Amino acid sequence: MNKKLILLFLLITVFSLYSQDQPKIGSLVFESYKFIGNKHLKPSEAEIVKNKRKLREFVKNNIDSEKTDDFINSIPKSEFAVFGDTMKCSYKLDVYKNFYESRTECEYIKEKDTEIYDQINRETLEISAVVRTKSTNKYKIVNRRKIKLPSVPKNYELIEYRNETKLILGYKCFKVLMRQKSKHNPNFPFYDFELYVTEEINLNYNPISRYKQILGKYYPLEITKKPRKEIMTEFIIWRVKNVDL
Repeated sequence: MNKKLILLFLLITVFSLYSQDQPKIGSLVFESYKFIGNKHLKPSEAEIVKNKRKLREFVKNNIDSEKTDDFINSIPKSEFAVFGDTMKCSYKLDVYKNFYESRTECEYIKEKDTEIYDQINRETLEISAVVRTKSTNKYKIVNRRKIKLPSVPKNYELIEYRNETKLILGYKCFKVLMRQKSKHNPNFPFYDFELYVTEEINLNYNPISRYKQILGKYYPLEITKKPRKEIMTEFIIWRVKNVDL
């Protein structure tokens, strides 16, 4: 093996072991709640048949597929079809002097002896996937890569409502709407994102919202994905459960 590669591997290993000994200076815990909302607006059988017909026509006209129905049936089923009516996940962000550790746990995922979490350099936002064996408490770095905070998609705009406020775990927050500008396909739901953000937390990483236009100005503590039109569809709420900074 090349000597430089061996040296790099040793440095990475030493960094990983050292990082585990750094004192934690704070943490945030978010929870997500995913559910089917507006069930009272469930479409009739006739509407379901009509919507399926629209989807079939859309696939036939816009996607190069000889067998339209085979293509539609190949679309992965939603998590709700597999796991049930509601789902909950937690996202924990531990803050250290030089890095973050980000973990995700979902109640429908079976617990294992190994856990995989991300370790993010606070300055460079270089991210490492870390595998820990719980029974032996041994760590291994799987890969390292530098991440770039994404920009808000061009078909969305940010609108501030500073007069619409709420107090979340003692932090003063106001509403920011991430609003979709145009609807490209009328056959699919039209979603907006409602955020409640604070200017009292200054961190450059969030396990839920990573858009640089948002984290460069404030920190989201609550995010709701909901349809513009009142229909029976998927809703998701990400809400901070605990802040210790």
